[in-house]
Amino acid sequence: MNKRGNEIVEAAIVLPIFILIVLSLIGAMVFQFSAIQNESEVQRQLTDTIREDNSLVKRMSGSTGTTVETGGWYAGSLSKDYNAYAYSIDEAKLVRLQGEFLM
Repeated sequence: MNKRGNEIVEAAIVLPIFILIVLSLIGAMVFQFSAIQNESEVQRQLTDTIREDNSLVKRMSGSTGTTVETGGWYAGSLSKDYNAYAYSIDEAKLVRLQGEFLM
């Protein structure tokens, strides 16, 4: 019996599948990283907008979307939408009103 031939056949069947799985995981990680970067940028923009805002109380929103066209064995696209909300409250103005705003 030639066991070496059996091992080569098994490796020829399993190795391409293993490589596709590893490449798919790398692609998913790259997509997730780019989505997190976009979400972080939206949060940073909302924070900068709040710092520049002069209103007493204001609700702000921002959104982003990440879409990546995939190739290889999965011929589709991955997409993720993100909506963020922030509230701007000027405590100094609120204290100066001495509760008149709340009544």
